[in-house]
Amino acid sequence: ETDALDYCNDLLVDEFCYNWEGVDSCMLSYRRACKMGARLSESDFEAMNGLQQGTMKELVEGGYLQSHPRLAHYTPLPKSGEGWSLYFIMRGAVVQLHTLSGEELVVSDGGKLHAEVKGYSGRGGKRFDCRLTPGHVAGKVSFVLGEKGIVDKDVIPSLQVSSRIAGYTELWELTSEKWRALHDQRPDLYGRLEQMLLRQLADERQHTYLTE
Repeated sequence: ETDALDYCNDLLVDEFCYNWEGVDSCMLSYRRACKMGARLSESDFEAMNGLQQGTMKELVEGGYLQSHPRLAHYTPLPKSGEGWSLYFIMRGAVVQLHTLSGEELVVSDGGKLHAEVKGYSGRGGKRFDCRLTPGHVAGKVSFVLGEKGIVDKDVIPSLQVSSRIAGYTELWELTSEKWRALHDQRPDLYGRLEQMLLRQLADERQHTYLTE
């Protein structure tokens, strides 16, 4: 049933969102990345996120980003620094998983449902929250809040490579240490990324309004 719904959704998206003249080239690249597992270029990533062209190149050449070119399915996202990291998704996808507490677990007793959980509850006491595709940034909430700002670590979702979209996932990682160095050394680049994070957080919040 889920596969049938995904198939129908794919047809509708192709017909009504991408089957007309004037679609931005970066959006066509995004569609290929999601549908065929192609890699999103740095310039398309920038265009999708309102970043000045050349921003990614400057970050890479400045040594601010750590490359993870081929992460296997179900792999937890690596942490190259001591603190939280941001992950720029270029190929494949990342899933956010919430660990269910005892009270949240969906249980059945004599056919009577005792708890209702929004999202999909899967194996190992994990709930699927969302899938982040190429062009998105994973780890924003924990990265922005930091250790002191997070009230309860249990509510922060874990991140792992999705088995959908592509055969593997490719990421650029920005550690909190490099983020601080960026603030001190390249405030112009720091400001561009800060605006990108604000846009993505606002867009994700808007999406929750549409689904509630």
